[in-house]
Amino acid sequence: MTSDDVLKQLVRKFLLTYGEGAMEDVVDRIVKYLKYNISPVLIIGESGSGKEYIAKLLLSENEDYANARIISENCAISKGNPELLESKLFGHVRGAFTGADSGRKGLLRSASRGIFLDEIDKSPIELQNYLLRYLREGEIRPVGSDRIEYDATKKKLIFASSDTNLKSLLFNQLSGDYRQGKHQDNTYSLDFLNRIKRNVIVMPPLRDRLKDLGLITDYLIKQQIKDTVIKITHISGHTIQFILNHGWFGNIAELSDFIANGILAPERHGGHLVLHMDACMNYYLDHQPEASNDWLNNGQIKGDIVDKYLLICNKINSGEWVKDFDDLVTYSSGDIPIKNLPKVFANALYLFNLQCDLKASDDGAAKIEEIINYFELKKALKTKKAVCERLNWTGTRLRKWLTANHLDY
Repeated sequence: MTSDDVLKQLVRKFLLTYGEGAMEDVVDRIVKYLKYNISPVLIIGESGSGKEYIAKLLLSENEDYANARIISENCAISKGNPELLESKLFGHVRGAFTGADSGRKGLLRSASRGIFLDEIDKSPIELQNYLLRYLREGEIRPVGSDRIEYDATKKKLIFASSDTNLKSLLFNQLSGDYRQGKHQDNTYSLDFLNRIKRNVIVMPPLRDRLKDLGLITDYLIKQQIKDTVIKITHISGHTIQFILNHGWFGNIAELSDFIANGILAPERHGGHLVLHMDACMNYYLDHQPEASNDWLNNGQIKGDIVDKYLLICNKINSGEWVKDFDDLVTYSSGDIPIKNLPKVFANALYLFNLQCDLKASDDGAAKIEEIINYFELKKALKTKKAVCERLNWTGTRLRKWLTANHLDY
């Protein structure tokens, strides 16, 4: 395994992702930027999607990303008082403005490694020009001072924006908006845009990371209960169904709040303390504006079929199986061990996609039948070696088949 592969594994683990789909590009870019110590980097993503997690990766001084402490500022504080943020970053001299009773070094000089600047799209154009001078020359001019200083170390700057339309502006140089440096209510320095668009990470919203939902949910539950006396061991199937179907337009931050509310009212089922969010979901739905789930309408997750897949995954993870898909229709999915969440979510989505193929082709039906036959044989014959003998397969062929069907257990 190469050093890049090791770094990829660390990045995937920290970002709670399998690194597939849109997240594959995110992981690859982070690895490249870490390897070559690249700065500046612009992270574009919806609010709550995890931009600060990426900043932690890029600014951490070692591989202990989870405990990394970074210096961050939200550029939205500059609204109505542009000198405030300028002073925080570049420092000021005594008497520079009312209340400046003493001088201040500024974060650019005091930071050991770099700074994370969130909502850069809300920064004043004057500050963008100052930041551009710093990026080019390491130039620092404290507020109220005529003297220019130079930072030989040139700290790393990580910018972030929740203006998801900024990406189209950055790469559409022919538009009149771009030439004017304007977009909606924001005004940008054109030179600044040209400088920061070299290294861009676009963080996908949670609704485009369905397969990662199991990893994320598992992590959030453990984080919420680690400092409490609550020891939740299971999560109800209906709660998983809700998590799969909800749009999460507030992304990971919204899911975290949702789980925090559910932690307050666990229920005891069959000796297990279960995360069962019926009451919480009713409150949550009553207090949230209606929003259509795009992937629901596009046919990724539909209706009561999710229950089937939760059952399938639960059966797979418990070593059991069922013979007939029709038997699943009336089954209400039960409580699922928290430790199985990542696999349950991944399998639910994978098997659901196979089910969608049933209507379109015979291939999907054949794959599902093949999977069912394998688990029935494994249950009956106990060992993989016995299954291979019955199917007249080599061990290598079985491993390749399991890998191809995401059944690596």
